[in-house]
Amino acid sequence: WYIDYSGTKCVRDCAPGGSLDTNNECAGIIDDAWVPLYPTAGTCCGTTLPWVDNELCESNSDPSSTGTDKYYAVNPGGKCLRDCDVGLGCARVTGASTVLHNTITECCTISQNWVDDMFCASRSIDSYSNGWIVDGTNPKCVQDCAAGSSPLCANPDHDSPSTRIFATPTECCQTNLNWVDLARCVADSQGTTPTSSGDWYVDYTVQGCVEDCVGPPPCGGLRENWEFPWPNRASCCASVPWYTSC
Repeated sequence: WYIDYSGTKCVRDCAPGGSLDTNNECAGIIDDAWVPLYPTAGTCCGTTLPWVDNELCESNSDPSSTGTDKYYAVNPGGKCLRDCDVGLGCARVTGASTVLHNTITECCTISQNWVDDMFCASRSIDSYSNGWIVDGTNPKCVQDCAAGSSPLCANPDHDSPSTRIFATPTECCQTNLNWVDLARCVADSQGTTPTSSGDWYVDYTVQGCVEDCVGPPPCGGLRENWEFPWPNRASCCASVPWYTSC
C-alpha cells in the first residue's frame, strides 16, 4: 500500500483490473524506488497521513466501504452527521481533517460545544427536542417542535443553535423569565388558564387590596405581572396606609 495524496487515502501497489484487484483498490504498480510501501492500508494511513483520522483513511482506501459509521460536526447547522451511505442522518465525510466520534452525544459535547445539547442531538437525527425556549415576542416559553404542528410550537421554527433549551416550561420560566409571575408564565406557555395564586395585590381603582383570583370580592381578577404580590390582605394594606378603608 502507498499514499494517494489526491484522495487522502492509501491505494494498493498492483495493476488495476488484474488478478489482485478484487476490490478495485489497485492504483498501479509503483516504479519509483523512493515511494514507501506498507503491508496494510491501516499502516499506510497511520504513517503517511497522520492528520487524517485513521478509520476515515482506511474507509476511504476501501472502495467497497459504506463509511466509518462514526459521527462528525457540521456547520452551519449546529448538528452532527453519521459517516454512512444510507440511513437517518447519513452523509459521507468530505474533509480530510474531520474529527470522528463514536456517538452523537460525544460529537455534540466535544465538537459542537457551543451548541445547546438538546438542539444538537435532535437536529442530528432531523428532529426536534420538544424542549422549551423563550418566546421572543411574548413573556412566555414556546416548545421546540415543528411550526404549525401545535399551537405551543415556536413559529417560525427554532433555529438558534446556541440558545438554551429547557426540559420543562417551568424551568424555562424560572430561569429566563423570572420577572414574570411563574404560574401565569407556565399557564401561558402551555395554553391553559392561569390559576389563583392566593396572593393579594393593590387595586388602585378600588383604592384597596384584592385577592389574586377570579370571582366575587375579595377576588379582583388575576394579578398582572407588574403588580406586586403580598401573602395576605394585612401586609398588602400595610403597603398603602393612605387607603383607610382597605
